[in-house]
Amino acid sequence: ELILLTHSHCDHIDGCTDLLEVCPEVPVACHEYCAKASVDPKLNLSLPIAGMSRTIPAPTRIIEDGQTFQAAGLTFTARHVPGHSPGSLVYILKDENIAFTGDTVFCGSIGRSDLPGGDGNQLIRNLHAMLDELPKDMKLYPGHGSSTTVAREEAHNPFL
Repeated sequence: ELILLTHSHCDHIDGCTDLLEVCPEVPVACHEYCAKASVDPKLNLSLPIAGMSRTIPAPTRIIEDGQTFQAAGLTFTARHVPGHSPGSLVYILKDENIAFTGDTVFCGSIGRSDLPGGDGNQLIRNLHAMLDELPKDMKLYPGHGSSTTVAREEAHNPFL
């Protein structure tokens, strides 16, 4: 029904082309910056980091900070959390008590901020603001590694 991108780094957009070959009518949604970067191998870091040019078709739907939308019978609220990437979005499903955090926060860590467009101080500020608003028992599903909860990260994440 909808392909949601948390950000446009090459390791997060790479499977999109395969999905669109199977379901070409499915819209791709992301932040405005992510839409630009997904079609530019320099901005999505596939050229400077991976040494190859990777792009996807231009996303067809722009998601803004605070936007609430429906997909697959679920209600999502997007939270813009730049710092790992200028276009990083976290997708919060309040009714399910879960959030898909991309590479903003991991179990016991946070996303890299040393890549082009990254800003560690901005990421930490944005994560604190977001986590303060979420229920402590909300489950977080990062782009890499194990799931965690808001409470666990607030108590044990050395970056927070």
